[in-house]
Amino acid sequence: MKKFIISLFPFGLTTLIFLSLIPPIFPCPTNCIDNEQSNKALKVIYDNEPSDANLSERAFLEYPLHRAVRDRLPIVVDEIEMNLRDKLSKHGKVRVLTAPSGYAYDIFQAIERIGKNDPKALARIELLAVDLDPTGEIQTELHERAKRLGLRFDFVRGDISAPVTQKAMRKAGP
Repeated sequence: MKKFIISLFPFGLTTLIFLSLIPPIFPCPTNCIDNEQSNKALKVIYDNEPSDANLSERAFLEYPLHRAVRDRLPIVVDEIEMNLRDKLSKHGKVRVLTAPSGYAYDIFQAIERIGKNDPKALARIELLAVDLDPTGEIQTELHERAKRLGLRFDFVRGDISAPVTQKAMRKAGP
């Protein structure tokens, strides 16, 4: 069935039209249209494997742009991990700012890898995440993830271009 869809819908625009015809079974095709949902779209893309998905989910997850987003994550994680290890070895301590953070998959995955090899290193990493996070979901999830790791973590909720957010970042951040 999958090959049939690919041969029937070989171009992105056609695939997009096809996706718009899919009933809202899967949360993202209908929820990701509005800008506030872009972080949720990334979460769906990162948290789901096309091989585990039904037909409509697979169409969304295997859309070329979404596949590229998912494929780039391990590359970015490798680079961040390498840089964090380097900074930890040279300076003993690292302070990281990620803004806008979204769900910070890249930073957390790199830190988790470091923690698996050297759990004591986690005490030498501080992380500040900044995001609009209109619903507070990102802040809650990141705090829980940092707590599980025993990571020093702070979150500033707001527009990074707003003076009040910049002031909060300076107060909390690296």
